[in-house]
Amino acid sequence: MYQDYFGFSSLPFASAPDPQVFYLNPVYQEALAKLQYGILAKRGVIVLTGPVGTGKTALLRKLFDDLGPSVTPVWVINSGISIINVLRTTMAQLDLRSESADRSAMIDALHDYLIQSATRKKITCLVIEEAHSLDSETLEGLRQLCNLEVHSQKLLQLILVGHPEFTKKLDQPEHHSLKQRVALHGRLFALPRSELDRYIEFQLQAAAYHDANLFDPAAIARIAYYSGGIPRLVNGICDNALLAAYRFARKQISPALIDEVAKDMHLVDDQQASPAAPLDDAGWTSRREPPEDSQRKGATWGLRPERASVKDAATAPPRRRLARVFSAALLALIPLGGASWALYFQETTRPLDYLKSRLQAVNSSFAELTTTAETEPIKPLSLQQAAIADDGSTVLEGGQAYPGAVAQTKDSPILKASVPALRKRQNEETNNQARSPASSAVRDRSIQEPAVQRRLLEMDVQKAIQNRAIEGVSVNFIDGAVYLDGQVASETQRSLAERAALGVTEGVTVHNRLEIRR
Repeated sequence: MYQDYFGFSSLPFASAPDPQVFYLNPVYQEALAKLQYGILAKRGVIVLTGPVGTGKTALLRKLFDDLGPSVTPVWVINSGISIINVLRTTMAQLDLRSESADRSAMIDALHDYLIQSATRKKITCLVIEEAHSLDSETLEGLRQLCNLEVHSQKLLQLILVGHPEFTKKLDQPEHHSLKQRVALHGRLFALPRSELDRYIEFQLQAAAYHDANLFDPAAIARIAYYSGGIPRLVNGICDNALLAAYRFARKQISPALIDEVAKDMHLVDDQQASPAAPLDDAGWTSRREPPEDSQRKGATWGLRPERASVKDAATAPPRRRLARVFSAALLALIPLGGASWALYFQETTRPLDYLKSRLQAVNSSFAELTTTAETEPIKPLSLQQAAIADDGSTVLEGGQAYPGAVAQTKDSPILKASVPALRKRQNEETNNQARSPASSAVRDRSIQEPAVQRRLLEMDVQKAIQNRAIEGVSVNFIDGAVYLDGQVASETQRSLAERAALGVTEGVTVHNRLEIRR
């Protein structure tokens, strides 16, 4: 009806496409190449799968049209057929007769025909459509037909055509023998959005129509939205859209017209889409993968219903039900995640509270020591009379312990308070000796003692480390180098202890031998 109105030489979107005019993208080209190689090389069993409407039959018709008369195809379309009926259909299409209707007699007659065809370099190809609906007995009978061969060449080429789930059927244990005989497997998919414009343009040019403005770009986006890239649905939508344009005397297909056609084809419910409803990213970002079943009633493709009842969820496709269950689980986990974050935040603040308490303790100890140093009377003992032993005690030059150092260890508060005073007096006497040449002859021998210098350096380093709230570190000055030993709580404390030692001992090597407590 609309062919003369638009000036088409033929119907561009016919339900039965011409094998001479077949759109080939990389996916279809690969599948076609596999089929041609499998038949010409006599590989035996070939499997071709794809969703409903992706053009499996059209591709096979183009295949046999390209191969020419050297290949004789035998088509078996009935999906519920048995192996006996397969043999009868094959015998009828090849115009063969057998002595009886027995299965073995028909196989013998077919075998003789195939041998004669092979001598004439003719190839016979048996095409079984709807293979996913075949029962186990029929599949086993087809496997036995594949055993017909001569000189290691398969006499009968078998193409099993079905839905994608047919591959799962071959994975079943009872069909492993047939699966092992599958030499090639071709797969067809829906057209991607990027190719839909080229597909429609190709079909129009094949009908001798070269106007690029027939389909509005937004209308093509709507076609992609409703069809999911399935060629059969694309052809149906475009054909009905051209008919509607002819009826309303329009020369361009608009998005609103595509919406009306989709409603008429029952691809969408009235409540779920309207011509005024915008589609995300020209109607493609909300696209989901097309369903593999042949029923496309209601909003089975690419549509987002505003509300879903419990009954709808029970009867929804498995993929949609899974998405709803996942969303419900995610919403249920949000409160749990908030509680976990609060607990985590509480746990992470505990080390900070501990560090704060340790710093307060150190400040308190420092204040206490300062007060002790100011109030504790220090014996009027000259540096010539006092010295510091290796164990940290302050002793007289003659070996008698200093009376003020009751606890003769380096941790004694009195000793810690006495050391700064001793250092101050040491510096004063050193300055006096420097100003008085005569006094250099009577320089304090204890100041020149290595043990005194070593002990003072060790105590300064120990105090610097304790000021950083680090415990469990012992300091030893040996052979001109400072050694840090002990165990600390973390790698950070280990690094801070080394930095504290380097700050006190400028120009002195520090060996960090601290270990981290486990």
